[in-house]
Amino acid sequence: METNAMRVTGRGGDVGGAVGIFDDAVRDRIEGGKGDLRVLYNEVVGVAGAYGRRILKVEGEGGRWYEGMTGLEFAIDITVGMGTPPSGVYPAGVKEGDVWVPKPDSQTFSRVLGAAADEEEKGKSKEVAKIIRKIAEQREGFQFEGRFLNAYLRCWRDDVDGVIREWKEIRKLNLIQLNSGAEVKGSHGLIWCCGVGRRPDVALKVVYAMQKEGRTVGDICLNVYKRGREEGGNVEARWGSIKAYEDLLEVECEQFRDEDWKKKGDKKIRILL
Repeated sequence: METNAMRVTGRGGDVGGAVGIFDDAVRDRIEGGKGDLRVLYNEVVGVAGAYGRRILKVEGEGGRWYEGMTGLEFAIDITVGMGTPPSGVYPAGVKEGDVWVPKPDSQTFSRVLGAAADEEEKGKSKEVAKIIRKIAEQREGFQFEGRFLNAYLRCWRDDVDGVIREWKEIRKLNLIQLNSGAEVKGSHGLIWCCGVGRRPDVALKVVYAMQKEGRTVGDICLNVYKRGREEGGNVEARWGSIKAYEDLLEVECEQFRDEDWKKKGDKKIRILL
């Protein structure tokens, strides 16, 4: 019930109100000793993070600890503090084991990083990604699952060289969950960054690597690149022949379209300028 109220209030533009619902719900559950608060925490992180630049305002007299923060700042602050119950919060007769502030999980990380990836301020999203990764690595046996890895890599935005280095390090350290689709979703994160930075040449290399490893390539890769390009706006090409590489990327992705099954025998010629 509270999660729906947070979602509806946030979508209506009152992010401070949505956070207020969360704050009141947490207090009520703690005072009543009502168990796991994970659903509330993950929901508020997503709602606040989705409106990352809006300032949280509190209606009525008095303030609350989060007033004046942006939605993204609040989401980060909550994630950093998860797993650590505030001291002295338990009323008489309620033991610490009766109610607890949950540790962040993969969903928490994904929602915060998804919001951070939309942050256009230079370097801001990468800073958030590094903070969240440090928290995540405190978990025993930590590995990236698909959604988390995709959101993490997208925080590099137009820093294509940087995200490729990050990707190589993650693979070298075996930090990717096997059989979770993480490799594919990670590749999509790379391609999105290539779109933001207008680097179809690198996107092509990612697509070729996916083909070599037997992973699915198709419209989704092309669409991810295009979404990234839209996010990047009118990024000036830093080198020539950018359109030729984008055309080639489209050819490579289109040959795997399901509706083009009749053309599967057609030969494609790659021409790199």
